[in-house]
Amino acid sequence: MTRKVIRVALIISMLAVGYSSYADSKDKTQNTKPLKVNKEWERTRVENIFYTKNKEKGTIDLYIINDKNQIVEFKDLQGVGKIEDKKPLLLVKGNKVGCINTNGEIIRSIENEYISDFSSGEAIIKNGKFGVINLKGEEVIPSKYEEIYIGENKNYIVKKDGAFYLYDLKNFKKLDVDYIHKINDKLFVFSKESKFGIISIENKVIVPNEYDEISMHIDKTFIGMKGESFAVYSLDNKKITEDFDYIEQVGENEYIGGTFAQGKYAFLSEKIKTDEKYENVIKVDKDRFIGEISINSYEVIDLKKDEIENMSRADVNKYIELIKRRKNNE
Repeated sequence: MTRKVIRVALIISMLAVGYSSYADSKDKTQNTKPLKVNKEWERTRVENIFYTKNKEKGTIDLYIINDKNQIVEFKDLQGVGKIEDKKPLLLVKGNKVGCINTNGEIIRSIENEYISDFSSGEAIIKNGKFGVINLKGEEVIPSKYEEIYIGENKNYIVKKDGAFYLYDLKNFKKLDVDYIHKINDKLFVFSKESKFGIISIENKVIVPNEYDEISMHIDKTFIGMKGESFAVYSLDNKKITEDFDYIEQVGENEYIGGTFAQGKYAFLSEKIKTDEKYENVIKVDKDRFIGEISINSYEVIDLKKDEIENMSRADVNKYIELIKRRKNNE
């Protein structure tokens, strides 16, 4: 069994944006004014935006009925970003990206290398180098940086000439780091001299750089590696599990870990920690996991009730079906 550690990349190429899950969502809101809707059009989450798919060409045609009740069309698109009311919509054509508003007006023409999803009214854009644009498509930060990260309260981290700087649109402050990876608008993983830690967007050290490896998906806890061992730590840098040879993240702050000697998994969370006894652990929903002890012996780990219940294979199958029915009825 090999050593494992979860690393979740937070930066995603727009060419991989999954448009279909949004485009296939049916809009339940009834429009209050007459719209020129073609019967062949499929609805989206936004009442004035529709689409059709060309299966032979593998493209999408987008139709927007603007505030003048006119149809604005965008043909032969390879991809469409997240469709949300009052937020810019990303369009992919060929290997270029642009964006429009929900009234069909072009914010940035489809000639950019990359545009991220908009967050807090801003998006990262790339044309040779990286910059930041606002909801109107205007440059907040010009595209002249090697890397750029948007933080909260109009704070940014930019990389220029191989060095990282904290930038507040007025002043630059050099950061004493070799590497930066964004966790969220507040926190960033950093490395210095091949050791990893966590800093805030204000350049406050949250977790010192004393780890050989660190997980990139972090909420209240994270996986840290020191030497050859892994453990789970809190953001105040307290060790909350024993050492393991391998750890995987299975929930927001839930993990499974084991040792080569045992060759099995222990379940690890703030509320419940078990011995290394599971062949496998499956997530059922946000608060429930099923641990397989043997072919006919299972345990349901219920974080909401803070309890573990023994079950047979037949009982587990019934339990999973019951959870599925409850989800479908919600």
